[in-house]
Amino acid sequence: LMAAAPVHYKTHNLKSDELDALPFQKLGFPEYSANHPHKKYTLGFAGVGPTFYINTMDNSKTHGPGGQEHHALKSDADPCFGTIVAGREVIETLVY
Repeated sequence: LMAAAPVHYKTHNLKSDELDALPFQKLGFPEYSANHPHKKYTLGFAGVGPTFYINTMDNSKTHGPGGQEHHALKSDADPCFGTIVAGREVIETLVY
């Protein structure tokens, strides 16, 4: 799992001011779909965002329904919103 967040390059502080100025700050609720599981090379929001992570292995059990106790409902899970289709070798280099 590789986490990502909008942070300042030199200080690594979260860009809270910049995020607050945007019309989209986070999801209203964790809208998980079984049609988009947390398979390797998919992108998932951490909770309701805006931070996200890259699944470097199948994380369906951990980030799918019932995998995390911080969600209000057992059926809630981190939303998976994309798939890396090119440049996967870069991810492998960063992980290993």
